[in-house]
Amino acid sequence: AAIHIGSKYYYMNVTIDQKSEAFKKRYQYYNNETKKLFKKYNVNVLNSNLLVFVMDKPDDEGLTTIGQTLCFRKRVVYVQIADKHLMFSSHKQIIDTVRHEVAHAIDCNRRGTSNHDEVWEKIAKELGALPEPVYTEK
Repeated sequence: AAIHIGSKYYYMNVTIDQKSEAFKKRYQYYNNETKKLFKKYNVNVLNSNLLVFVMDKPDDEGLTTIGQTLCFRKRVVYVQIADKHLMFSSHKQIIDTVRHEVAHAIDCNRRGTSNHDEVWEKIAKELGALPEPVYTEK
């Protein structure tokens, strides 16, 4: 998941200094949890690593996405999580986000699409995730 260039590691579009051991340990733990869920539910995924993205500015409603799943034609391209969420949220919040996004991945593999409808909600509940979209607020 990481590309090493000089003294930096790059996870998706997040740069993590090598001295950030706490971040790397948290990333490795949740990356392994994501891979376990992919394997357990036989998710067809192009990149099985949990990717990290820089948390963007809030949208017009003051909400910021903390996790995303990209799929194309019943194939999951990746699952990603916001850098600040990964570093500063509780274990319970992060594992819920991972399960939420993996539920989208499973749904995508089955239907070729995913949203927060009843089909996805049932999968999310099976995984132990809160069956609703979660955002951070301003």
